[in-house]
Amino acid sequence: MSVDELILYSAKEVRANPDLFKEYIRLYTEEIGKKPNCATCQFSGTYERWVGNHSTASKKLNKMSNNTFTLIKTKRAIVVPFTGGQVINEDATDDLVRLYLDQVQGAARVVREANFTKLPDEPKAVEISAVPKAKRPRKKVRNGKG
Repeated sequence: MSVDELILYSAKEVRANPDLFKEYIRLYTEEIGKKPNCATCQFSGTYERWVGNHSTASKKLNKMSNNTFTLIKTKRAIVVPFTGGQVINEDATDDLVRLYLDQVQGAARVVREANFTKLPDEPKAVEISAVPKAKRPRKKVRNGKG
C-alpha cells in the first residue's frame, strides 16, 4: 500500500484495523527513520500531522470551504476570541470571519478588517413560511378540579 492510499483513511480507521496500522508504522518508519509514538493519547495527532505533510493537494480537493473573503497573508495568526482558539486562515468559513469582525465596533473593527482584501459576503436571507400551531387538547375536568 502506498502513502497516497493510506492517507484516505482516518486515524480512527487506521488504529482500529491491524493491517492498516502495521502499514502506517512501516511507511512512517521508512520516511522518518523511527517508529511513531502509538500511544492512544498521541496517535491521532501524530497520524494527522503525518497525513497533513502528504496530502496538501488532496486536502484542497476535499475541502468544502466556499469562502467569499480574501485574507492578507501575514505571519501572525488571527485567533478568534471566545471560540476555543479557532484560527482564521484561507480555509476558514465566512461565518467564523463574520463572528470575528462582529465582536468589535468602530476603530477596532477597522483594524480587524485591515486583515482582509475582500470581506465575506453577507449571508443570504432564507424565507421561512409560518407553520400553524397545533391545538393542544383541553384538559378534562374531574371532580371539580382543573
